[in-house]
Amino acid sequence: MKEEENKALLLRKLPGTQKRGWPWDEESLPPMAAPETENLPVITIVTPTLNQGGFIEETLRSVLLQNYPRLEYIILDGGSTDNTLEIIRKYRPWISHWESKKDSGQAAAIQEGFGRSTGTFLSWLNSDDLLCKNALWNLAGFLIEQEEVDFIFGYAFFYENGNLLRFETKRENIALRALGSFPFVQPACFFSASCLEKVGSIDAGLDITFDYDLFARMALSGATMQFIPADLAIFRRQPDAKTHRYNHAWDKDRTETFSRVLRSIEVEESMLKLLMSIGAYKNGKKRYPTSRIYNEKEKHSVIADFIHDNLYLYYADMRNFERTFKNARFLKRHLPEHFTKVARKYFYRSFIFKHFPPLHKLWRNFSRGLSRTS
Repeated sequence: MKEEENKALLLRKLPGTQKRGWPWDEESLPPMAAPETENLPVITIVTPTLNQGGFIEETLRSVLLQNYPRLEYIILDGGSTDNTLEIIRKYRPWISHWESKKDSGQAAAIQEGFGRSTGTFLSWLNSDDLLCKNALWNLAGFLIEQEEVDFIFGYAFFYENGNLLRFETKRENIALRALGSFPFVQPACFFSASCLEKVGSIDAGLDITFDYDLFARMALSGATMQFIPADLAIFRRQPDAKTHRYNHAWDKDRTETFSRVLRSIEVEESMLKLLMSIGAYKNGKKRYPTSRIYNEKEKHSVIADFIHDNLYLYYADMRNFERTFKNARFLKRHLPEHFTKVARKYFYRSFIFKHFPPLHKLWRNFSRGLSRTS
């Protein structure tokens, strides 16, 4: 028990700070009825980083101050030239492995980290994101009770301009939703080493949506995906983040992964041609192994989820009205039930209109135009 008591005093051992709150002057403590250390699962966290000196210390502390005795923490730096390495060295005694060298990017670093891992459950935490207080103890408690699970996700928060906003995800048909959209927040997702071995590691050939690619492969493989009602992670929205602005690289990666999914679930050729006409599908040979056959309704649901994401991304971030209209027309003409239930309802009730009231009129005019041309 002495080891656990020492772990619970980690806050006193880490470099001092004048900052307050989690993870500066607070720490997670083992629950009163915590299992013996040897009965806890080993959890591996990989942090890829490059020139994130303004954020990485908070990330590091959020992991270390979990006070989880079977934590494996791996940090792979891509050759930072700011103060990142200075910060990492301060915490070196509590890090399982770290190194700094020029690499091929974020995905390649995560891939290497997973290759070094010995954990039974894994995740990666980017160097501007955080784990929530008690996240790993909550995860471990669930894993001990539910051993037959491949993929776990919980509550996550978006952090921007000093504000925390909880991301509420729909939790029904989650494996199906993972094929066409991204129904959870990546840092709040953990998966088993056996599941990763089954589907293969991160695809380093994808620049941005390698998480969508990995989780879609897991869903197609028949992985059991389970939500737990616990706060697990905080996703930081900041200007330098790759996903802060929707861009061409993200669009390219999403379309590539989605095209692989469609080939894997064998969508009819006529539908693929229609999707190609709006830029939502591209020809290729790569496909993923699947554990079952999908019916037409499920395939249409996957396509509708992807188009629904397009509507949001083009409309809200790119202001790309031409592509927005193409996607909405596609839904109205070819998957009308999804246009009614998902797209139109989403636009009217989403936060977009709370921030941009003039868009009410634009969307009304657009809807009328669709009605006249359908």
